[in-house]
Amino acid sequence: MSDYYTESQMQRIEQAAYDGATLEAGKEWERQRYEFGATEAELAARIAELEAEVTKCHELQDSYCDRIAELEAENAGLKAVIDQLIEAGEKMFTTVIAAADSYDEGMREWDKIVNDWKEG
Repeated sequence: MSDYYTESQMQRIEQAAYDGATLEAGKEWERQRYEFGATEAELAARIAELEAEVTKCHELQDSYCDRIAELEAENAGLKAVIDQLIEAGEKMFTTVIAAADSYDEGMREWDKIVNDWKEG
């Protein structure tokens, strides 16, 4: 107890201090709760945006994978045609060289066939 205040006055002072501190703590709690709520809402919105972007990326990835598969199939078909052309060219070359009187004559004939083909 104080020399300047009665016990009753001390109790009122302590109660007022307690009530003031409780009131301030409550205000701080409400302020922080409001800030947290706002932050939580902003984060939830951003998460939704990012999830939408991820979904879009997955769709694009699927589309690209489908297109790659199509191109690989086309490429395989073209490789088969190229292999057939090479085989036909080798047979023609062999036939031209065999039919010629000399190797040089066969090469000239082959060059003529190739140039005629290139000119189109």
